Amino acid sequence: MGRYLVFIAAFLVNALSVNAQTGSIKGHAIDGSRQAPVEFASVTLYTSGDTSLVQGTLTDTSGYFEIANVKSGVYIITVTSIEYQKVFRGPIQVDAEHAVADLGNVTMTTDQKLLSEVVVKGARPLVEQKPNGIVVNLENSILSKGRSGTELLGVVPLVNVGMSGGISVRGKTNVLVLIDNKPYYGETLTMMLSNMKSEDVVKIEVNTNPSAKYDAAASGGVINIITRKATQNGFTGQFDGRVSQGERLRWSPRLNLGYRYDKFSMFVNLGYSYYDGKNNQHLTNLYRSDNQLFKNDGIHNYKRNTVPVSAGVSYNLNKANTVGFTFDNTHDKRTDNIGETAEFFLVNEASPLLNGTVSKTLGESKNHLYNYSGYYEGKYSKSSLNFIGTFSKYNSSSLSDIFYYDFDANRARLEDSDTRINTANGADIKLLVSQLDYNYDISDKTSLEVGVKGMYTRSDNSIDQFQIQNGVEAPIENPFARSGYEETILAGYLAFSQEIGKIKLNGGIRAEQTKSDVQHVGKRDFLNFFPSFLIHSKPSDNYQWALSFSRKINRPAFSILIPFVAYSGKYAIRQGNPALTPQYNNNLEFTQTFKQLNVILGYTHVKNAMFDIPKINDETKVTTFLYQNMDSQDQYSISLVFPFHPLKQVNSSVTLYGGYTVLNDAGLNQNVAFNNAAWSGYGQMINTISLPNHWKGEVLFYYQTPRLEGIDRLKSTSSLDFGIGRQIFNQHGNIKLSVSDVFRQRRWRGTSHYGNVNMTVNNFYDTRRVQLSFSYNFGKQTVKKIKEKSMGNEDQRGRMY
Repeated sequence: MGRYLVFIAAFLVNALSVNAQTGSIKGHAIDGSRQAPVEFASVTLYTSGDTSLVQGTLTDTSGYFEIANVKSGVYIITVTSIEYQKVFRGPIQVDAEHAVADLGNVTMTTDQKLLSEVVVKGARPLVEQKPNGIVVNLENSILSKGRSGTELLGVVPLVNVGMSGGISVRGKTNVLVLIDNKPYYGETLTMMLSNMKSEDVVKIEVNTNPSAKYDAAASGGVINIITRKATQNGFTGQFDGRVSQGERLRWSPRLNLGYRYDKFSMFVNLGYSYYDGKNNQHLTNLYRSDNQLFKNDGIHNYKRNTVPVSAGVSYNLNKANTVGFTFDNTHDKRTDNIGETAEFFLVNEASPLLNGTVSKTLGESKNHLYNYSGYYEGKYSKSSLNFIGTFSKYNSSSLSDIFYYDFDANRARLEDSDTRINTANGADIKLLVSQLDYNYDISDKTSLEVGVKGMYTRSDNSIDQFQIQNGVEAPIENPFARSGYEETILAGYLAFSQEIGKIKLNGGIRAEQTKSDVQHVGKRDFLNFFPSFLIHSKPSDNYQWALSFSRKINRPAFSILIPFVAYSGKYAIRQGNPALTPQYNNNLEFTQTFKQLNVILGYTHVKNAMFDIPKINDETKVTTFLYQNMDSQDQYSISLVFPFHPLKQVNSSVTLYGGYTVLNDAGLNQNVAFNNAAWSGYGQMINTISLPNHWKGEVLFYYQTPRLEGIDRLKSTSSLDFGIGRQIFNQHGNIKLSVSDVFRQRRWRGTSHYGNVNMTVNNFYDTRRVQLSFSYNFGKQTVKKIKEKSMGNEDQRGRMY
């Protein structure tokens, strides 16, 4: 025992002596004219004698830098940054008596010659062109201040975010969204985007035609949101919050904490979101069979409370190997209050009222999502290996009560018409995923990628309904009240890239085998192959082109396969469709870039296109909504993205999109053939403005022409937004005031004419809002974030909701 104590004591003495022989050098880089921090300046340490390079670092957003573990000796440092003259400091003594050398403020002077060259040549544009898409640079841009992730995507060229939160790229849905290369889908994506901090976003990459490496479900494209990263040890944190007022109040505070020491790092993120919404709804339908006009007017009030919590740790085994664990938990609660009046009129010159119904719907839902993920990452001289294992669990429960009564032509309440429909829904879904990816660089111009993936999903669902009429309660018979499914997907891909002169070739193929057993539907077993290729050439600095092709799939959500029947009112029913089959997309694109002008020509052929399509019973006047397959859809498109500087202080980007869509089906509804075609397009202009006293402004305009979605012909929509903000608290904080949808033109208006469907819809949302946002950074701002890994379950999680 004594020998062990002596050994431990000797070890501690040796450790202390080693620590005593090392020190650190720190300081702040400051702009001498503005007395503002110089962010991300390069700080390099040299020995004083032979000026040998020792080590280096970068300043953080407050201009702070620190070089640790410096051995005893005499040194000099240089501080450099584009736009500034190089600064030398030294000699700097580090020894037992001078363990910490604090240089204080290191004042930097603007280099006017360099600055002029930077403005002309070196300034990073808002939008950069890539062979298969674009990159939007948002670091230090006012566009990334005070927005949620969803709102931030709405200002990105080529990307459109619908009123319900649906995301499309160049008019195509089923977009794969990644945050630091980690994908999210479905309700998980909605929660992540609504609670993420836009202030941390450095850039957003938009891939319009992704390769076989990505999940086959990414038929609409891939969006990768890149957040800020750094490498210093220490503690960091950020608090930010938003409050907005339209017709209703909304607010959301967030707190993010991180710590890193040597090989160990961890993070904890806490958030809360309160969302108070209101929609005004108006729907009409003409029944030609009996010359009646149906009018339905309603107001939908809803409140949503979301609490996201995430945490993670990682450990670097050595320079080449890293292991880690992450945990995500999101709790979401929503309440709904819908009041509606449905009226029937006889269509003639007088249009007399025939009868109608007054209804009220009260609903409450609770959702819990858990993700547990462990990963390994290995990087070697010419190869890399990544493994991820994830277990996900989703629980959902909801209750709804529909109360309604009928009235006659004199608007008198009819006796014995009081009815209540009570519905209880439950879902318990479990998902297990494992994924392995390997990359090998055969040479500087040749690389090979292979990967395998396995996914297992199990779900148990329930729906219980009761009808209470005149005090008498009776269950609503439903043979699908209990349902469930199991599914296994095995996937593998092979990708190859080769450079031949100025030509770059990328090719790959992905195979996915799906086995499913859905109760009340049956078993399915199918194998699909998804090839892709990309040819890219850059003949000159001012011109490049690319030709790409990919085949993708869109699997239906499990919930809409089960043939349940759920009432959302006396005249509206939601029903599952067990006959629904996957949708397949074949995408072909040709991209050309002339200096800053990016032009994309695209063609997409869709087989078994899925759309939400209503069916109407002429006798009962009940409309049943269900997803159905259409035979084919063809989309022809052209888009132009052009960033420019109309004035020295203004950075602008214009996006124009035009498309022609053709839909065909031999007998979609009641064996009536459907053929429809329409032109559509949109224009977007983004302007960021540098104002006096370090204020920044933004002016955003968006216009969408009439368009075709399934059997719906939607009318035009537009939006005009303004914002102004600046950094405060010595660059540690940011404040912004903005106004969105000034003229309240972001609304959903459309018509559907097919068979006996002659419907007109006009919905208004609470989109004209005034918002104040604030953020504050504390601790070191260069702490490295834990590495975000793909959980591998993203394409399946999107089908869980």
